[in-house]
Amino acid sequence: MDASADSSSSNVSFSTVKEVSRKLLFSALDKWSGSKTLVWDVDLMNPFNLITGFKELQDHQVVQMLLLRLGSVVSDPSSRIVFLMHPKMRYAAVVADIVHSTLKQFDNPRFHLIFVPQRSVICEYELKRYDIIKKLSSIEQLPIYFYAWDDDLISMENEWFPHATASGDYNMISMISRGLIHLEEIYGPINNIYCKGNMAKDIYDAWSLQRQTDSWRTLTAFDSYIDSIIIFDRSIDYVTPMVTQLTYEGLIDEIFGIKCASVKMQKMESLEDIEEANKSHDSVGILSTSSGSQDRIQISLNSKQCLYSELRDLNFHAVGSTLSKSIKEQRHTANSVREYKEFVKKLPTLQASRSAAALHTSVAELIKEVIASDEFSNTLSCEREFLNCIDSNSLSTFIEQCINKKEPMLKVLRLMCLQSLTNAGLKTKLYDQYRREFLQSYGYQYLLLFVELEKVGLFTKNSTDNRNQASSYPNIRKLFDLIIDNHTNELEPNDVSYVYSGYAPLIPRLCQQWAKPGWTEIMDSLSKVPGITKLAAGDERRIKSKNRRNTVLVLFVGGVTSAEVSALRFLSSQETSSHFLVATTSVTTGERLLECLAKVSENIAIELPSESWLELLVRVATTEVRHQANIPHRPRAIVQPQELRTGKCSTTEVYRADLPYDEIHNLSKITFQLSIFVDLVWIDLSAKSSVERIQARLEEEYNSTQISDKMLLTYKYNARKIDDEELGKFFGDGNSSNLFNVESASADLLGSVRVIFVSDQIAQLFGEEVDLFLGCHQQASLFVRVQLGEEEILKKLTQTLKGVIFNEQRLEWIVAKAFHRSVEHDESVGKLPTTLTVVNPLRNEYALELFIVEPTPSGPVHGDTNAELEMPLLDKFLSRLSLVTKVSMNSQVLYGIDFPVLPERDPRGDYFYYDSKRLPYLINPIESFMGSYVTTLPVVHLLVYLTPDVHRPLYILDPAGVGSLYNSFVVAGWGGVTVVNTAVEVEDTSKMSLSDKLNSTESQLALIALLRQYFGIDGSTTTANLGQDWLRLKRRQAALCPWQLQTLALHTWVDSTLDALVTVGSLLRLLERISNIVIDDHVADSIAEGVAQLSASVEASGGGERGGGLAEAVASSCRAAGAFEAAFFDHSLLSLLYFPDDQKYAIYTPLFLPLSLPVFISVRQILSYYCRSYASGGKVEKE
Repeated sequence: MDASADSSSSNVSFSTVKEVSRKLLFSALDKWSGSKTLVWDVDLMNPFNLITGFKELQDHQVVQMLLLRLGSVVSDPSSRIVFLMHPKMRYAAVVADIVHSTLKQFDNPRFHLIFVPQRSVICEYELKRYDIIKKLSSIEQLPIYFYAWDDDLISMENEWFPHATASGDYNMISMISRGLIHLEEIYGPINNIYCKGNMAKDIYDAWSLQRQTDSWRTLTAFDSYIDSIIIFDRSIDYVTPMVTQLTYEGLIDEIFGIKCASVKMQKMESLEDIEEANKSHDSVGILSTSSGSQDRIQISLNSKQCLYSELRDLNFHAVGSTLSKSIKEQRHTANSVREYKEFVKKLPTLQASRSAAALHTSVAELIKEVIASDEFSNTLSCEREFLNCIDSNSLSTFIEQCINKKEPMLKVLRLMCLQSLTNAGLKTKLYDQYRREFLQSYGYQYLLLFVELEKVGLFTKNSTDNRNQASSYPNIRKLFDLIIDNHTNELEPNDVSYVYSGYAPLIPRLCQQWAKPGWTEIMDSLSKVPGITKLAAGDERRIKSKNRRNTVLVLFVGGVTSAEVSALRFLSSQETSSHFLVATTSVTTGERLLECLAKVSENIAIELPSESWLELLVRVATTEVRHQANIPHRPRAIVQPQELRTGKCSTTEVYRADLPYDEIHNLSKITFQLSIFVDLVWIDLSAKSSVERIQARLEEEYNSTQISDKMLLTYKYNARKIDDEELGKFFGDGNSSNLFNVESASADLLGSVRVIFVSDQIAQLFGEEVDLFLGCHQQASLFVRVQLGEEEILKKLTQTLKGVIFNEQRLEWIVAKAFHRSVEHDESVGKLPTTLTVVNPLRNEYALELFIVEPTPSGPVHGDTNAELEMPLLDKFLSRLSLVTKVSMNSQVLYGIDFPVLPERDPRGDYFYYDSKRLPYLINPIESFMGSYVTTLPVVHLLVYLTPDVHRPLYILDPAGVGSLYNSFVVAGWGGVTVVNTAVEVEDTSKMSLSDKLNSTESQLALIALLRQYFGIDGSTTTANLGQDWLRLKRRQAALCPWQLQTLALHTWVDSTLDALVTVGSLLRLLERISNIVIDDHVADSIAEGVAQLSASVEASGGGERGGGLAEAVASSCRAAGAFEAAFFDHSLLSLLYFPDDQKYAIYTPLFLPLSLPVFISVRQILSYYCRSYASGGKVEKE
């Protein structure tokens, strides 16, 4: 046992855990002499930052550090290669790749493997399969179970709990019990043990077994520095993580994300001193630096940071006054010589305090911007209603609005789970409505996510009777006073409820009850909390030493929130008899808890199914039999068991056609490498030196743009003098169309730009405003004056590349959408107000539904609701758009229907209006009246609203309060609405026909403008002056230029390729999770066809004539996406699904029950009629 802990002190510090971990690490490295290359498991990088740094590792002869990933190359042949990794089977292939590649480069390299925290027989068997186990000089284990975040907080840094609860995999229980033994070796035996929750009881049982060894019994001779331990299962209180934290540290975690006691933030002026400190900080984290980290800075958050220890546990409303008080205390008030000497001595501390004050003032301002938004306030109000059980059993309009607006998925899911948890489950109708709307908005790839949520208990169905169960939240809320109404003092708190501004988290409340009056006094109330309650036999031997306070370790199995830690610190400051320490499997938030469950659906990289324990044991036994019989065995190239492919390992043998797993796995590694050719030419020889300098800067500063790990944009530069013949083509015949054609030797998908450097005299030939000419297929000529200077020229060129030649923002959004990441979006790009800040993906084919709504038909009424309206401008636009996507239009007229929300009247009474805040409320109610035809295509809705006389004129206002272009607004994911006002001078509209009221020309331009913004066509034209051709286009908005079509085609190719990968990935994961699904031959053929088309698309994108390669790539990628969707939605996957007794997949039955229920009811009524008719002699009347 480590003797560094001082039993006489009032508090036990976890700094001892850090020191022990450092000694274990360095002793493991010092076993081998000479230089060393460390190959890090990426999941260990941040945790080991809490233990040591690069400089200290250099002191132990570490000369190089690499990440454990395919392609990592060892550069020092004389060093020992040491792998540090978690015992995960998937790393075996990566280790084999690095070992084999190193053996090819160097002679006799030495390899060592260290498992953290313990060795794994299964992982070692995987290494044996790859034939590298004999190439390892040694295999060790590094028993580091906990990482010290602070003096009172340690974490295992493992987000395994939600997945383990859903899958029933409890292998981590053994690791947690070993971690507790490790803590006892440091701090002595723990006498009093309390458990609450089923998994907490399982951990206690495993821990008790491991305590029965002789090595543990020797620990009983040492003093105990931790008197008691309380083990909590996170499943007893899922409500708390789903509620937004309101402490300073909690809000930092919610908004920016705290990882291993540090946070990454954008650089600010106030962070310059912190940045310099970080540069000298001894950190392993240099390996995890990404290409975009130059704009971000990592800030440590622990009690050693000046001022942070005072702020972290405060409610955010108290942060401002504390910061103000700190800044005032830093003022220099020295008057005498002695006071000046004291002031000089304190200068280093004062400088650190000022830097900390500036830092946290900037962070607080960023947080204040978020919490001051209407979005944040509405979210808190929704949470408060659920916590107070107000309308928690009915549809939440706020959640429905968030789904319709496509708010961040995890935010919406968090609120849905909170409503389910506080209501002890939702009614079946409400549950199905939430699930249906969620899947329609975010995609059906999340179908399995709802299965996982129900297994864990986060989002469930329940009846009204279960709401009255003793263990439900409404009853627990009253038993433990979880809601403190109007009594929470946030500035000077007197209860743990201050961390959530009126809501007391359950687990800290139970710790408060444990301290006083004790759990034995509240066993009746404690039994109402879900899960087993366990009080170990040693609870009567509680140490009541007068020399120090009782030290209580609170272990959270499944994660703890920062606000809960703050609540326990508050109890330590209030309770004179107990000091609480916190150990946890991870520090989490509601979104991270849900993200762990959603990883299966979110991960686009197609991971082949992993083996279960049973399958692995069967394969191990088969291998041993094969070895004994001397049967040759060829190792498989991928970690995918053949048994799982054919379904032979399932409880019931089912037919499974062969699927091209290897090809799909290779396709999952697709990266989009796009390029732009930039041709720099000069006319006057005097411009040569300037052009060459600009080329050098471009090649250095604008060599490439990394949009994501799936997409890289590169720029190719060439500088030359234009010859007389080419110059004559430009100016000899006066035909400006010659300027459009830029020839390039390569078929770059993003096109080419010729930058022509001219003098002022030549520039006058083109006028003062026009300096950019656009040609077909993403080709452009940009005229720049040499006299502008390098900086201005570079600015104009980058604007042209990123704003005109391609839309970098849209490409970022397409990739982010596929990966379900958030991406910043410039709302100023669009010209119409929109209920969303993203554009819509462009599909291969659309169904366009045009609805003309006339609330008060005063003129002739059309009998045919499918009115054939003549719209030549709209037809021309759709015809042009058909080169990229096909659109079939259907039109209807709706009479006697009005918007459910009345417009507001201008104070002067001149007009009526709808502002941007009221727009989201206009669509859903009126949509229920819209007729629709059956189609499997994505549908775009366009609604033309003819203003009634009582509200004429009616205008749509944008967020700035200005009338929108064409009096329209866009609803992303749905379509758009335009409001048409008949002429004000027309007093009698009863004699006007529908065509007269519609004002066809103006309405068509409005509809075209809606479609242009809906598909993001105008998003790439706001940063450059495009000349007279574009000025005419702006006036009419009725045409599509070739370069715009080329941009749409490029976006379609990227989006459809990613969509195909997502679909086939979801399909393979579905087949993995439900091994009883039959894979018919035609399903396998569809998947094979999709793989072939996707491969052809990738090949076509790399060559061909200008534009031809892209057109072929788009067509192939769309066919691939269609083939994968056909396989995914094939009815045979579920119609041939077998349901054995030991595998209950009846969760899918409600999805298909509505199809058969009407038929069943009709058959029942018919049979009932004939039975009664027969019994009464045929005299029964029909019902």
